Amino acid sequence: MPEPCRHMAIAFAAMLLAAVAARAEPPRAEEGEAPSPETLAAFEAAYKGQLPAEIAEDARLWRQIAPSVYWLMHRSGDSAAGIDPGPAASFIVQLRKLHAPRVVIGKGIEVVSLMDPTRGLDPRQVTTLCEAYGTAARVFKKGEGATLASVGDEFLEAVARLAAGGKPATVIVVGHGLPREIQSYKIPVERLAEALLPPGDGDVDLGDLTLIFDDCYSADFCLNLADCLGEAADGAGRRLVSLPVMVAGANRCQLGHANVAAKFVPHFWKEVIELLYIRRPRPEAITLGDLFGRIDNAMYGYGRRPEFVRGRIVGYRVVDPELVQDPVIFVPLSAEEAGELGRRLGADSKEKPPRLLDIG
Repeated sequence: MPEPCRHMAIAFAAMLLAAVAARAEPPRAEEGEAPSPETLAAFEAAYKGQLPAEIAEDARLWRQIAPSVYWLMHRSGDSAAGIDPGPAASFIVQLRKLHAPRVVIGKGIEVVSLMDPTRGLDPRQVTTLCEAYGTAARVFKKGEGATLASVGDEFLEAVARLAAGGKPATVIVVGHGLPREIQSYKIPVERLAEALLPPGDGDVDLGDLTLIFDDCYSADFCLNLADCLGEAADGAGRRLVSLPVMVAGANRCQLGHANVAAKFVPHFWKEVIELLYIRRPRPEAITLGDLFGRIDNAMYGYGRRPEFVRGRIVGYRVVDPELVQDPVIFVPLSAEEAGELGRRLGADSKEKPPRLLDIG
């Protein structure tokens, strides 16, 4: 974990653990602070008793959405105090059910991918998987005679074409990342936002796009990309009807990790290949439900161990905080959903509901 994140996490952990011991109100989170896995474990334990039974009794579900509820409750110091986690958790579960059938890779879904230029990532890690699900993928990876800039430009041109096409499509980025940059190709988040914003002066609807980022700080990148798209649309006087769905292999302020025994394959994409390509039977298509069900559950094996009571999983214990990634799926909120979320958060919430919501 980077030093700024580590220092903030340690300070915040002390605040939260003290609040849990005293049964105090939820601690306040200052903007930019990130909890450690241990802090999230304390949060999960502290608020489990305030949840609807169907969530509290499902250890896997609560483990998946606890970071989502945490970040929703602590978007600012003023908005956290007095918010009941139950309605927020129920709303997130409702959205998970709504978005679970969305096809990410399957027939009729065009796929564009950007692979790390120097590591052992092979285009076949995307193309073969896509072919198994009845679609083709166009993969960009630096080869001999090409430059990082030329490959990055070609990738952005392909993304711009998808964004302007108005059809279901998926973009997959696997490699190295920073909170505001696709580091492997030195593509700033602003350039990607520019490519995603179709030309013209009408409404902007990116709801047919799914963007997958499996690299370090990918959740931070998704949130920064959402901000850039919103600011660009607002600055152009255009209405942003919908942001894309975005999938991050690592949660806020979290490093991504990779299997480097033979090839550099980030853990999130490794589980996609293992569970949705190698293992049989394969589903008819890869959906969001597969990602926040099968893949996210598999990610618990990195840095955590399940705790059992009479053969039933009742929780998860952190054994190596550095390996915890907690993948995230962000979905855009409609005006109606944003209004419903605001009502569930209550009158004490001073902030507008986010355009993009983390549903675990």
